Amino acid sequence: GWPIAVDTFRMRCAAQPEFPPSSIGEVYVQPHGVFAEFVEGEILSALGEDEQEFLIRTSFLEYFNSDVARAVSGREDCWQILEGLLRRGLLDQSEDETYHCHRLLRLILEQKLRRRGSVHLSRLRKLAAESLSAQGALKRALQCAAPAGDVGFCTRLFLDAGGILIGLGEGL
Repeated sequence: GWPIAVDTFRMRCAAQPEFPPSSIGEVYVQPHGVFAEFVEGEILSALGEDEQEFLIRTSFLEYFNSDVARAVSGREDCWQILEGLLRRGLLDQSEDETYHCHRLLRLILEQKLRRRGSVHLSRLRKLAAESLSAQGALKRALQCAAPAGDVGFCTRLFLDAGGILIGLGEGL
C-alpha cells in the first residue's frame, strides 16, 4: 500500500521534471483524490484517535523533536505515540532525534489541520515556537512563529532570547 503510493509519486515526479515535486504533491493529495482517499481509508482509519490527532497537530512541522511534539500535542505521553508511529512507518527519526512525516502524508494531514481554522493553526505555531525558543533554537522558533502573523509574539521571542546580540550572532 504505502510504499507503492510513494513509489508512484516518485515515478510521476521523474516523468514530469518541469514541475517541482511540491506542486505535483499538492495535486496528488487533493481532498477527494485517489491518494487522499487511500490515506483516509487505509492508513488513518487504522490509527487510534490519539494517533490521528497527534499527526494532524504536528503536520505543519517539517521536522520536530519530542519536546516540540509534547508542546503541540499537549500530551506528556507523546513519546508513546511517537514510538507507535515509528513502528508503523508513518514517521522517520533522524540521528539527531528529530522526527518527520512523509511529505505526501503530511500534506493530507495539514489540509485537515487548516480546515480547523487559522486561529487553531496559529496557536499550534506559537506552542511550537515557544518550545523551540526554550531549546535555544531561535531561528527555527521565529520561522515557525512568523506565519502565525503575531508580530508582538515574534518580537517577544526575539527579545527574550537576547535581542539584537542574539540576532547578530545567529545571522537573523
